[in-house]
Amino acid sequence: MDNWLVSYTIYFLYNAARILRDFGDLLLSSTLPQTPLLAINILMILTICYVLYLGIEVLGRTAEVFIVILISLGLLGNLFVYLSGNINLSNLQPFLENGWKPIVTTAFPITTFFPFGQMLVFTMLLPYLDRPESVKKVWLSAIISSAFFLSYTTSLDIAVLSVEEVERTTFPLLSTIRTVDLFEFIQRLDAVIVFTLLITMFFKASIFLYGATIGIIDLFKLKNHQQIMLPIGVISLLLSMAIASNFAEHIEEGLDIMMYSLHLPFMVIIPSFMLLVSMIRNGFKKKDRSKSNVT
Repeated sequence: MDNWLVSYTIYFLYNAARILRDFGDLLLSSTLPQTPLLAINILMILTICYVLYLGIEVLGRTAEVFIVILISLGLLGNLFVYLSGNINLSNLQPFLENGWKPIVTTAFPITTFFPFGQMLVFTMLLPYLDRPESVKKVWLSAIISSAFFLSYTTSLDIAVLSVEEVERTTFPLLSTIRTVDLFEFIQRLDAVIVFTLLITMFFKASIFLYGATIGIIDLFKLKNHQQIMLPIGVISLLLSMAIASNFAEHIEEGLDIMMYSLHLPFMVIIPSFMLLVSMIRNGFKKKDRSKSNVT
């Protein structure tokens, strides 16, 4: 059991470092091209460590505040895109030109574990829930809503930019909002999307980092997480700088190398195996209970 915990702790820490690197590269390519990557990542990891030092409840309450901001920015950004008149629905056609095969082969297995498989990290938080009976409802609603918003955002990007442009662009949503030009006054709304992405990356990195922290606490039988929060943050920071020499290498490593060699085993194969073992064990327990009741 400890071996699995060590493996997943390292895996969560690695994911936190990758998201931190995404954050830094986003700012470098969009708004702060002359700022050192290390300086950007330091500011981000210090903020994350401070919030997690205060506890997971503080992170949750912070999310409650920022979800309102995210929804407001999303509605505002969509309104400007629609009013700009840059949407061309013909970019979405022909629908199902090559049938369902390309869609199915894209959705499975890649989309199965990225990004939806990353919800596995929330299993580290299940013991700390006040109402564990509502987990299934919240999980299912999160999956459905996330799938809807991701599909809608991708469709909007294609309608504005075309399929070829979306495939070439590193941050398609950022390129979509850059097309907005209303009255030669409302334009260059990059800050709206950058701020939105930064908020989402902040919470995503925080969850993964906290998952790794919980793993370390269980492994070393520590009393609380506060004493190790900053050292873990420093490790994540150094790892984010060391995983790739540039952004192109970072993307290639994430999509081509780690997708099948790391994400597939940790997000699909191992959890499926553990679920099967758990179902078999529960089946034997029910049989033993039924026999004991009969006797």
